[in-house]
Amino acid sequence: MMKTNPTNTGIYAFHVLRQIGLSAGSMRKLDRYRHRQEKLGATVMVLSWPDGTWCVLAFYAGPLAVGIVALDDYHKRGLYEDACMMIRDNYLPMLTLRHAAYH
Repeated sequence: MMKTNPTNTGIYAFHVLRQIGLSAGSMRKLDRYRHRQEKLGATVMVLSWPDGTWCVLAFYAGPLAVGIVALDDYHKRGLYEDACMMIRDNYLPMLTLRHAAYH
């Protein structure tokens, strides 16, 4: 993989995965993951980076979120590193991020 800035992240709707030509088996697994996560209240999206690294992210924003998702650089870096590791180890990069409220 080329050296990339992990904070330079593209965020896309799940349906873009159908355009990139994944195998039918991989798409079935990703569809099941998306449906399961959406039933539990997550927003499911695709993140990608300029070097070709990508992941499917189930984001649990909590009850106060209204269709808006924002990821800070810390989380983008972590997601990038996890996705790289999963791809390297031949796993579909399906990740979860939960909102945590700190008082």
